[in-house]
Amino acid sequence: MHKYITQTITVNPKPIVGSNASVTTICSGGSVTLNGTGANTYSWSGGITNGVAFNLSATTTFTVTGTSANGCTNTSTRTILVNPLPIVGASTLETTICPGNSVTLNGTGANTYSWSGGISNNVAFIPSATTTYTVTGIDANGCANTSTIKIYVYLGLVSGGNDTGCVGNILTLSAQTLFDPTIDQVTTLTATSYGAVFTLIGNLLPLR
Repeated sequence: MHKYITQTITVNPKPIVGSNASVTTICSGGSVTLNGTGANTYSWSGGITNGVAFNLSATTTFTVTGTSANGCTNTSTRTILVNPLPIVGASTLETTICPGNSVTLNGTGANTYSWSGGISNNVAFIPSATTTYTVTGIDANGCANTSTIKIYVYLGLVSGGNDTGCVGNILTLSAQTLFDPTIDQVTTLTATSYGAVFTLIGNLLPLR
């Protein structure tokens, strides 16, 4: 007579692992959060943490490994598409103007543009002083980038320094611009006669 031993082996199914993403398409440098589903614990490739936001600069496919309460594992993947930022520029015909003159600023490299200082793209305006303007350009994917341009407004010369010397000496005259008081307009000349008076005429356009 034979005796048999019966042993039951329980086979647990693998978890059906999936994932959710806060967004599936972002702009370069944007933030995304990934969450695993269908298991108890999750680990992700790329060193990211389940449920914790991170920034991404290139399109990447991530793999999540989910572990069930029975210790069984399974995997799933999630691809995040990253669109590059537009290469935004700023242009104008003149970057140095006289008081009261107008200037028109244009953004380049994107679809729509907004400017600091309350000005409009491709619409002439009159700057009251030397100013740096920032343009924000947004492309068809909704990605944004910025650029800057400085418009110099020349306001003339203020009185400068005098120099004295003997006939035949080299004299130096200078004057500071209201455009930038730290920059001198400088010229040198030779004293040709006693009591001579020389006048320094500044450039129409300021030095930078």
